[in-house]
Amino acid sequence: YISFKTLEDLSIGDRICIANSERANYTVSELMVNKSNIKTATRNSFITIGRMKGKINEGDKIYKISSKELTQIAENTYNGSELKKIKLDAKIYVKRNLPISLEVHAHSGFYDEDILITSDIIPQTAISTPVTKDRIIAQITKTGNTQFEFRNINVDLDDNLFIPKISALNELRRNVFSRLESAVISKYTHNIVIPKPELSVFIPSSKLHTQSISVLLNILNKDFNYSNLKGINSLYIPLRYFINSSYNMLLTELTNSFNVYIYLPTITRKNYINILEYKLDNIVSCFKISGFVVSNISELSFVKKYNLPIIANYTFNIFNNFSKYEIAKFDFEKFTVSPELDKFGIDNLLSLNNLPAEIIVYGNTPIMNNNYCLFSKANKCYTDCPKLCISSDKFYLKDNLGFYFRILADSTDTVTTIYNSKTISVSINNFKDLTNNFRIDLLDESVSEINDIISKVRNGEKFEGKDYTNGNLNRRV
Repeated sequence: YISFKTLEDLSIGDRICIANSERANYTVSELMVNKSNIKTATRNSFITIGRMKGKINEGDKIYKISSKELTQIAENTYNGSELKKIKLDAKIYVKRNLPISLEVHAHSGFYDEDILITSDIIPQTAISTPVTKDRIIAQITKTGNTQFEFRNINVDLDDNLFIPKISALNELRRNVFSRLESAVISKYTHNIVIPKPELSVFIPSSKLHTQSISVLLNILNKDFNYSNLKGINSLYIPLRYFINSSYNMLLTELTNSFNVYIYLPTITRKNYINILEYKLDNIVSCFKISGFVVSNISELSFVKKYNLPIIANYTFNIFNNFSKYEIAKFDFEKFTVSPELDKFGIDNLLSLNNLPAEIIVYGNTPIMNNNYCLFSKANKCYTDCPKLCISSDKFYLKDNLGFYFRILADSTDTVTTIYNSKTISVSINNFKDLTNNFRIDLLDESVSEINDIISKVRNGEKFEGKDYTNGNLNRRV
């Protein structure tokens, strides 16, 4: 044995190490002071600990690398134990020729109850060892991992009595706790009436109008001749391009040739709020805008005044008919189905036609929108920034499996969007009798590639290969 001076309190079960000795790692199993065993050594005391292997010299520094006490405290936060206790005052009656009863008063937080429970156990006259008040209190106070804790317990006990079944006190305590919980739940339970979605007549596909194809241009290329696009019913263009004067001529051509919807950002922070509040009027007056795609509920307050069609983006996460019923109250033209839904969920969601829906059948899904610019490594734009976000170069994140995830940075509010490495491509034939509205999301595709995609979508075809995926279509969400 060798003596050390501790740097902090040390207890049996702690893990310690000794400076300058790799082998001197040890779980404390014995502590001694003057050859007397102790469980805990206080700070700055001299102690003797059990044998350890390694090169150890008297005076070496000892470090505690784990604490049994702290570990136990941490475990209590996730092992089901209640840390916040409701204080109870109790009185137990153990009277001759009467059933044992327990009276509890709870006046803490939500609990403001007085409970009296009587058991079916009648104490008997003791032959040798009568029950004591201390024995009764010790049994009643075993509250374990419950949310209750006795603060005061009074025992009204007649002399020379014996409880034939001491475990009856446990049952008495459990019944009291159950009554307390039921009383509080009953007091604070509200009956919420959830309105049922209005049923509408199912429309078979043979009576639906022809297919409607919407195209989202996440990237607008000034070198492309978009007038050659064919088979498009609506074109979605991000708001950031409408505040850049260098795109004015291209946007004028597009808004005069197609039904162009302004695609609003998923994250609306200070700069975008200012644009919506002070510049949107000018944008709507300068360009022939057909409507808006809103990505969050707050954006409605900025666009409703124009009385133009509004589409709820997939970011509204409409997962069931109750949420669809609520969203229908906002007079949306249609909503975009979340790509997180599987085929089963989509079928259930679109079984009621109280609000038209569109489904994304092609595109790279955003997997993260980050309030941070990965290029400048900052959360705002600085004057010395290289402005990689507006360069013609393409940027990717490469994961440990060798997959490349496309990155787009929006300097308006310093938001970086990371797209899935694989492109969703599903056949519209999967959604027969459900909808005739389909959406194509694009990143770097050329005009000829876009036309090829539109053609395949309209023909019910899909792209195959290692670069394409069905997304969540065949998964159970």
